Amino acid sequence: MKGQAFDTFKLLIAAVVAVAILGILFVILNSIVGPTTSPVDATKTQLGKAYNQQGISSKSSTMATFEKDDELDGDLALFTDIVGGKEVNFFCGSDVENSCTVDNNVLTATKKFAAYIRACCGVSVCNVLASLEEKVTCPA
Repeated sequence: MKGQAFDTFKLLIAAVVAVAILGILFVILNSIVGPTTSPVDATKTQLGKAYNQQGISSKSSTMATFEKDDELDGDLALFTDIVGGKEVNFFCGSDVENSCTVDNNVLTATKKFAAYIRACCGVSVCNVLASLEEKVTCPA
């Protein structure tokens, strides 16, 4: 009976150690791959920041993962409401031109890719850029 309790205790310790190791591996892998968000959520976040800092070049960007055929439509109230009804224009950076297109102010992913989303707002328009570079300048 005493040996059986000791074996159970060893099994419990092994389970705790295994969970701790998995936790450490998760943190390490998450920092390597990095957390990403949907293009819509990233765009909403960046438009909100840009609208609150109108005329100031925002230093922030959000990484987003686009799936093939994902679309961001500049005419959606989802985006224009965030920026007080201003026009929202989308741009693909030169480094992602093979991954996305913009036609009639709709950004469409032609394949799966990850990019930084950055927005800037002027007096009457807000521009949103998808780019591989985190610190790229937003189009005027």
